[in-house]
Amino acid sequence: MKTISLLNLKGGVAKTTTGGNIAKGLANRGFKTLLIDTDMQANATSIFLEDERSKEDYKGFAELIVDEKLDDVDQYVYN
Repeated sequence: MKTISLLNLKGGVAKTTTGGNIAKGLANRGFKTLLIDTDMQANATSIFLEDERSKEDYKGFAELIVDEKLDDVDQYVYN
């Protein structure tokens, strides 16, 4: 298993765009991919999900780390 990680403390340096494009490109080529959006703004989550929920309705990494208990991990995974 290979891991690609994009890190930068500064905002606006295309982390979400780059990560999303890498994940989408690899998936299009048949690779199993997992994109983990740890940005508190959940931009990758809201960009790549095509349903009608508003950004506030998504459960993501921020909610996962602040919730007192994790009832069902599936509520944080979108595919």
